[in-house]
Amino acid sequence: MADLVKGGKVAKRSFLVQLIVGLSEIFAGIFTLSIALIADGIQSFADAGVSLIVWIGLRISRKAPDKQFHFGYHRVETFSSIIAALFMAAIGTFTLYESYREFLNPVPVTNSAVALVVALAAAVVSSLLLIYKRRAAKKYGSLALKTDASNSIKDVLTSIIAFLGIALSSYFGFVQTDAIAGIIISLFVFTMVYPIIKEASMVLLDAFHSPETISAIECIAKSLPDVKTVHSIRM
Repeated sequence: MADLVKGGKVAKRSFLVQLIVGLSEIFAGIFTLSIALIADGIQSFADAGVSLIVWIGLRISRKAPDKQFHFGYHRVETFSSIIAALFMAAIGTFTLYESYREFLNPVPVTNSAVALVVALAAAVVSSLLLIYKRRAAKKYGSLALKTDASNSIKDVLTSIIAFLGIALSSYFGFVQTDAIAGIIISLFVFTMVYPIIKEASMVLLDAFHSPETISAIECIAKSLPDVKTVHSIRM
């Protein structure tokens, strides 16, 4: 229970930071006409939504068992991971569509220096947030926080891609690289969604695969003087 409380605080802080980063990138993208920065901002904004879903899931997971849920609400945390992943997929689809439209009708980036500074700052903040959430996910053993941390890996990469796309478009004359960066950012989302949904679904279906753990339990059971043999172990 204490770990769920602390994990919830991590998700809450992540939500607030990503919300600020996302809004900053979207406003800067509109100001500079950079679709890559807008795409990255939308992703950061969406990631804030993911952190919010994780935060809510962790709060609900803390509820005590009742007549309907005899073992408590711990699975809500895993379920929230699936909802967060589906939310990411929806945002990724929208961003991919808008980036493709921009690719067909490219618009030059204005005030590129501002766009580059914002994209670089977003990459730095996302990197720090990634380290923070990874340590928290490992410390508290939270699948939902692990999902949120995986999201931050994408944030770092997409911010770097946005930076490169803007730089190539503004200083090297490749106007469409801004839109290409937006498309790549969108595709990054889908590479993160599948493993999250797969892992969370396996947990909800009570899948278990750890031969080392089963072997250790079997050894402990066999070490007892009254145990003659171990037929099977179910986890």
